[in-house]
Amino acid sequence: MQLKTIATSIMLILSSQAIAEIVPEPNEISGFYGSLGTVNFDTKRSVNNYINDSATYLKLGWEKHNEEWIWGLGMSVYLYSDNATFSQQTTDGEKDSEASAINGYLEGGYKYTVNENIIISVIAGYEQVFASTREIGMCYDCYSEDIDISAGIYIQPRMSYLWDNDWYATASYSSYISGDVNNSLILTVGVLY
Repeated sequence: MQLKTIATSIMLILSSQAIAEIVPEPNEISGFYGSLGTVNFDTKRSVNNYINDSATYLKLGWEKHNEEWIWGLGMSVYLYSDNATFSQQTTDGEKDSEASAINGYLEGGYKYTVNENIIISVIAGYEQVFASTREIGMCYDCYSEDIDISAGIYIQPRMSYLWDNDWYATASYSSYISGDVNNSLILTVGVLY
């Protein structure tokens, strides 16, 4: 009889722990966001790759918040200002090249809730450049060139404003401590769920 009671107690404890792991804490929230900004590169590296030392910076990401911590991941794009554009004849006529990079990033850090609308965070992250090229868009047999730009580890202070309808806006500045990127300035709009 005692063995059955002990077994039942163990099953109840295990099932309550499993349910606790499945159901998130009430203060955990997630969100999707899009960002627009500018990114600045090492001048010497930019000159060597025939691009300007700044570019348009686009991001799409997901993040998770709890009471004190935040972490996220996503994809980003550099739209270079190209100084070595070339043209090529395609089946659709003559086309000019475009220069861009596609990246992925992972980040996390501490957040401080000032009040119900304002959050200040300090984030550390890593951004990896997957493809950085000068090429004719949507042309698979066309000439292309690699653009040798690397990202790396960054530190990002940010300030967010949350509206009552679960939308939020963030202004952030990233300072890179490795790679060819110096810094970036980004404005973000997202929604929490």
